[in-house]
Amino acid sequence: MISSRPTGWSAAEAATALPANGWVEEEVEFHTLDSACSIVLGYGRQVKALMPAEMRDAVRAEAQTMCPLYDESCT
Repeated sequence: MISSRPTGWSAAEAATALPANGWVEEEVEFHTLDSACSIVLGYGRQVKALMPAEMRDAVRAEAQTMCPLYDESCT
């Protein structure tokens, strides 16, 4: 399951169709954990992996390994 923040919606659409926090939970099927991570990471901060925990942890680990590529202060 992922949570996403749709982009490109008009203010009127967002006001009537989205929850107050602007995030929509969706259940999505992926073929492999690797493909799930790649797809979720491809959406950047517009998508958050919620479950299963294995996918959420894999996305987090991959994002942490990328951080030093862009910011030397990352550990």
